[in-house]
Amino acid sequence: MKKKHGLMIVLGALILPALLCSCGNRDGYNSKKHVEAAIKHMDEKYGAKFTLSGDNTQLGSGNVFGRHSEYVNILVSCDEIPGKDIVVFSNDGEKFFDDYICMKFEDQVHQDILDIAEDIYFGDEPVVMIFSDNSRNTRMSDRELAADTTYEEFLRSGAIGWVEICVDDRSDQVNKFRTLAKTMIEKGINCEPTVYHFVDNSYTAVNKRNPAQSIDFRKGCGQIRLDGFVPLLDEEFNGKLMISGDMIDSVHDVPMEPAPDETADTYAAYFKTRDQNESEASESRRAFLEDTSLESVAEWHGFNNYDDNGSLIDSSADSYGDDSHEETHKPVDSIDMGDISMPDVPKITTFGDF
Repeated sequence: MKKKHGLMIVLGALILPALLCSCGNRDGYNSKKHVEAAIKHMDEKYGAKFTLSGDNTQLGSGNVFGRHSEYVNILVSCDEIPGKDIVVFSNDGEKFFDDYICMKFEDQVHQDILDIAEDIYFGDEPVVMIFSDNSRNTRMSDRELAADTTYEEFLRSGAIGWVEICVDDRSDQVNKFRTLAKTMIEKGINCEPTVYHFVDNSYTAVNKRNPAQSIDFRKGCGQIRLDGFVPLLDEEFNGKLMISGDMIDSVHDVPMEPAPDETADTYAAYFKTRDQNESEASESRRAFLEDTSLESVAEWHGFNNYDDNGSLIDSSADSYGDDSHEETHKPVDSIDMGDISMPDVPKITTFGDF
């Protein structure tokens, strides 16, 4: 009992100073002092009154957000753009980043992209998702937009980042994406569009916290995006597309202009559903079993031809390069199998998934 009591005293002596030190650290991550500095910066930059909405660490990515070594990372709001949470963060308290301009123009750019998509894709209304939680850090970590940034300047800045467009139009998918990308370039919309194709409008569940990839994979039937993870108007964009499908490796370097030998079937395999792929694979195996002759199956087992009497003969020794056999071509029904004699027609078994 004395030992247990003594252990508790030791633990208490170790923990209490740590707690006191933590509580007394007024310059720690998201401390009151740092939060006030971030809000003051926003007030002065935009000439508006900002208030604290909450902590932003729940949106952490391990890259820009969520690191407690930062100076501050918070959400703020203002009357100028009601109903929008604006991220403000700084690693050192000297330089602040925010997505005020992105939130200011969010509804406008969303509608512009939706209008483009509706003109190109048939079926149910497309769903356009921009500024998802997962992409929030990419539009802030490497650029700073001035307070007087115009809408046109914002479009070209690249701050829009990743754009998800979900459709249930399954016709001419590649050429329609090409039209989408070219239209965005013409309108100066510098973003990274990705179109997800679905069999129905189950994609209506997509929102900022639930991206297109969270939808039941059996509802999906292909995805097209830019190859290289850079915006359309970026100097590093190579002018190529990437197509991904189910149960098939993605294809890169798809040109923005159709190749001379490209047909409607060139990329058809990438836009099949899981059910289609499984059904076709099953049918292929079934057809193989039905069409495979006794001779070809027997060849897999080391019996690759017949003698003059029409009996299958064993050539397994030759097949494996074994020269130790005196007689390498024996009628199957006369091969010495010990106490077990082979029937006139050998019993063939199959392997693997067949």
